[in-house]
Amino acid sequence: MGRLDLSNIVEGPWWRFFLTTGEVAVLHVDLARQSARLPDALGWLDEKDSSRYHRFLYPEPACRFALCRSAVRATLCGYLGCDNRDLSFEISRFEKPFALVAGEVVPVEFSVSHSVAHGLIALAPRGRVGVDVEERRLRRLSELIEIAMSPDERACLEELGEAERQRQFFRFWTLKEAILKALGVGLYFDMSRVEVPAALRNGDSVAEFRFQGSGNVNWELADISTREFAAALAHEKS
Repeated sequence: MGRLDLSNIVEGPWWRFFLTTGEVAVLHVDLARQSARLPDALGWLDEKDSSRYHRFLYPEPACRFALCRSAVRATLCGYLGCDNRDLSFEISRFEKPFALVAGEVVPVEFSVSHSVAHGLIALAPRGRVGVDVEERRLRRLSELIEIAMSPDERACLEELGEAERQRQFFRFWTLKEAILKALGVGLYFDMSRVEVPAALRNGDSVAEFRFQGSGNVNWELADISTREFAAALAHEKS
C-alpha cells in the first residue's frame, strides 16, 4: 500500500480529520458528552471489546475506550473496505495493538491515545507509527522531570519560568511517548533514555533522527500540539 486513500476513511459523529503529514493521517476523537454517544459507540464493539469495556473499574475510562475503539473500527473499516464483523484486534508482547481482518493481519499501522476530552488516532500504510496526546494539567512536575527527562532536557526546563516549564514539559513528554508507542515498548522502557532531538528542543516542529537501540531506522518526530492539548507523532521512515 502507498499513501492512505483518505476518501475511504469515514468521519463520524465524534471523530474528524485532524491532520495529514506524509503517509500518516491523524484523526481527532471528541471525548466530551460521553454519555450521549456511548450507546452508538457500544454498537461497534465486538465480544472481546465489550468484555474489555466491562472490566474497567470506573465509567470515564470505560467510555473513553469505547469511543476511541469505535472510531478506530469505523476508520479501519472504511480504509480497508471490510465489514466490522470481520475486524478484530490482538496485542503484541508489549500491548501494542494490531488489526486483523478475517483472522489475517492487515498492512496498516495505527496508534491511539486519549486524555480527558481528547483522543487521537494515527494511521499509516507502512512504517511503525505512534501518537500521544495530553491535556496540560498540573501534575507532580518536579518529580516527573527528574524521572522522565534526560540531563539535557532537565537543564532546558530549569531555565524556564513556571508556566513555560509546564508547557514545554508536556511537549517533551508527548514527543517521548510517541516514540515509545511507535516502538511498541510503552511503560516497559525508561523514558529518560529517549531524548527529544535538539532541533525540537530548540523550537522546531518536525525533526528526523535515529533512535539509539532501534537499529538503522530513520524516524520523523513531529510536535502536533494545539492550544487545547499537547500532542506528538512519530513515524518510521522508509
